[in-house]
Amino acid sequence: MANIDKPLSGPALQSAGSCGGPSTAERQWRQTLRDAGYQVSLTSLPVHLSQFVSPHGDRQQARIAYQEFLDQEPDNTSTLEGLCFLLQMEGRFAELLPLRRRLHEIELRNLELPEEQRPATLDFLLARDGLIPPPQNPPPAYVAQLFDRSAESFDQHLTQKLNYRGPEVVVAAVTGALVDQSADPEPGELAVLDAGCGTGLAGALLRPLAARLEGVDLSSQMLTQARRRQIYDHLELADLQDYLAAHPQAYDLIVAIDVLIYLGDLRDVLQRIADALRPGGIFGFSVEQGDPETFHLRPTGHFAHGHQYLTRTWDAVGLQTISVSRQSLRQEADCPVPGLVCVVQRPV
Repeated sequence: MANIDKPLSGPALQSAGSCGGPSTAERQWRQTLRDAGYQVSLTSLPVHLSQFVSPHGDRQQARIAYQEFLDQEPDNTSTLEGLCFLLQMEGRFAELLPLRRRLHEIELRNLELPEEQRPATLDFLLARDGLIPPPQNPPPAYVAQLFDRSAESFDQHLTQKLNYRGPEVVVAAVTGALVDQSADPEPGELAVLDAGCGTGLAGALLRPLAARLEGVDLSSQMLTQARRRQIYDHLELADLQDYLAAHPQAYDLIVAIDVLIYLGDLRDVLQRIADALRPGGIFGFSVEQGDPETFHLRPTGHFAHGHQYLTRTWDAVGLQTISVSRQSLRQEADCPVPGLVCVVQRPV
């Protein structure tokens, strides 16, 4: 007999009843479990049926109980998550797709994403789940909305939870390149763009290199945090590629720290970066490391790029390699995320 008084793992089914008690639907759902031979306490919250994937669990009964609960509460996200987890464990992907779609529709409704943006965003999320082929890039409005919602806690989460060190590593790489290249103008006299500047974590490190320091980002709330630092000469709310197109040969140095992980095919953005650099200008950036010859969408919603793919792509737009190093800029689930830190140059 399985005992679920102590939850093991996975998303939890929270009570839908008032005053913290289980709803009628949940009581019936738990009775189904008892009838199947599971020991269930009405006071044991949270409960998650997808725990029952051991030899002692009955997956069929678990699916039946989940479905009965969903018939009464179709938008119970914890139940949807649990059933999705169970179906994925069993490889029942045809049944998984509509449930994942429903989950993401609820997520986008809660995000208050404009209706016209939702179909493309839904496709991106299903691709992130590995259920449909990935798009080239996520919808910008979805990315902006996510960062708007996390802006106030963003720095703390990165630095304290993920041990993030992207700005330090990338700025060290470009500083070394500037010294080695005997750049003219010299550090301290450069026109610098922090592309996808976010809250401005890199601003203090870039400031000593810059005569003028600019930042651009999709998220208005992230820019609000960046302005509070009082480091940048100019900050602008804009799509990165549109911004670059409007600033030809404007910069001696451009950095994009953990920005290109939100783009799949990098050909267009690297072309616009090349055009926005002055002759001899330098571009430093970080990506998550993927298969050498291509790029792919990870379950996190980030794209990973391979070394050979990157070299081939920046060669095609006329940028020259200065350095590529393998670095981990942060952790996920207490494990380092393999990354690449790249520095390239527009020829003089």
